[in-house]
Amino acid sequence: MITLDQLVTCLTDVQRDPDDPTRWRTGTLGLAGGHVFGGQMIGQAAVIAARTFPDMAVKSVDVVFPRGARDTGTLDYDVAMLHAGTAYATLRIDSSQPGRDGVPAVGFGATVMCHRPAPGVEHHQPMPESAGQPDDARPIDLGLLPWETRVVGDTDLDDRRAQPNELSLWWRVGQRLDDDPAVHQALLAFGSELTLIGTALLPHGEWSQRDAHVALRTSVIGHHVLFHRPFRIDEWLLVTQTSPAASGGSAFGAGHVYNTEGELVASFVQQSMIRVEEGS
Repeated sequence: MITLDQLVTCLTDVQRDPDDPTRWRTGTLGLAGGHVFGGQMIGQAAVIAARTFPDMAVKSVDVVFPRGARDTGTLDYDVAMLHAGTAYATLRIDSSQPGRDGVPAVGFGATVMCHRPAPGVEHHQPMPESAGQPDDARPIDLGLLPWETRVVGDTDLDDRRAQPNELSLWWRVGQRLDDDPAVHQALLAFGSELTLIGTALLPHGEWSQRDAHVALRTSVIGHHVLFHRPFRIDEWLLVTQTSPAASGGSAFGAGHVYNTEGELVASFVQQSMIRVEEGS
């Protein structure tokens, strides 16, 4: 288990190497199993971009995970400037660790876009009416999320009965956070990576999220987060998720995030690996 303070510190305490401005170092969460949770790296990439362009807002984080990262207590990121304009700027952020042959191999690669918001057209997909209110939803514990989480309806990620491949959750951090938008974006990015594989397993009566890393080989291959509007994660947010397709050992998932005013504030999509272990 991790605390909110531990998570916020891990995501936001990013340090640029004073001798090499293209190199950044961060801490890790020290999770059981010795691996780094991908959501941690997504959140840290967003913060690195926000610190690099303090007069802009992070617009999107597009990530691939070629291989898993081992938790050694710290992570080093190599940052390359792809573009720095007046309206948009883009960074490439990579993290490498030595492989079995001792040769460094990229385990995380992100393209992060920042922008200066400006007047333009405005529209968004409306919040589902079936979401109800947070008080109508059922509290659940998702382990890695150190904040209040409530599930809409009777969806159960650990139940092997066949269920509709949709999941709606209310989220709220239980204490007031810093006003820095990067803190809220990093926490949302962290949480967005957690339950899309479980959502993809909902319609398959034989499997559930409990089978991940047991009877099923699962991992996140790619993840993309888009921030549409400012938001606060210390106020209630509705997270809706679905998995439109799965085939060939891969699954596709998508999610949308709404504030209590019904505004769509963020979206995310994910490509994952879901394969049956031999003998299962």
